[in-house]
Parts: sequence; structure tokens; C-alpha cells
Amino acid sequence: MPADCEKVNEKCSLLETLHLLGKKWSVFLIAELYVHENRSFAQLQHSIKDMDGTPISSRILSQALKELQEQGVVERVVSDSKPTRVNYFLSEKGEDLAVILAAAKAWGIKWGGAETKVCRSFTCIHNSVPILDLKDLKSKLYTLDPIGRKISFVGTGID
Repeated sequence: MPADCEKVNEKCSLLETLHLLGKKWSVFLIAELYVHENRSFAQLQHSIKDMDGTPISSRILSQALKELQEQGVVERVVSDSKPTRVNYFLSEKGEDLAVILAAAKAWGIKWGGAETKVCRSFTCIHNSVPILDLKDLKSKLYTLDPIGRKISFVGTGID
């Protein structure tokens, strides 16, 4: 591969997204902050549980929040009040992940054997993530040609 291609392809946007969302607790944290907008560490620790109902440990929560902050997905605000409170919320970058999670949820409903359901607790990750219409979404897909012009995708072929 030519040297200039290596520099251009050094990072892949799709792989970067999958790497971020592929960490066990990332989706749970993003979904929780998507619904509640502003949560303290204690509130997050109390409400976040994995699919088996296992709560997140404080060490893991702290590490996951730090990683999401470093990625620019979560922001941390320290209050001036006494006692000092620390709250977390999604940045614009984090809020944009709702679209990706919604598409993944829609795919899981259609092809992954997961049914559309309503859980008793709204903070359940399933209720926290919206659903996208895959047919509507496919009509909006496009790629770029080598000089940056949009090429639309319809179905499985290129128009």
C-alpha cells in the first residue's frame, strides 16, 4: 500500500465507533444518560445493571466514565455547592450515538431474534434507546467516491 494511503486510512470511523460501543458498560452508560440527561456517580451506580441484573462496581464505573470523557462522549461537571456534587451528562457527540444505538436496536428486532418490548423500568436499556425504521434509514444511506462526491445506496446496490 502506498505510504500516503497508510496515513489516510490510519483510523477507520466504523472501527472507532465499534471499539467505543463494544466495551461492556458503554452502551448502558450512554443509554442511562440519554434518558436522564444529568446523573451523579451514585445515581449511575444505583441504576446501571447488566443484562443479568449485576450492578456495575464503582471501580468499573469510574473507569468507564473516564474513558467516555476522554472520547468526548460524556462530560463531567463539578458544582460549586457544599457539599460538592459531580454530575455527568452526554456531550453532543454522545447524544449523536442515540442514532447508532437506535439502528442497532432496530436490526436486533428485525434479525437478531430480539422482540420489541416494553420493560417495567423505563431505565431498562431496551426502553432507553429509540427505534429507527430500517427501511427509511436505508433510503438515506450514501458513500463517497474517491473525490468525495456522494453516491447513494439503495438496497444492496449502488445507484
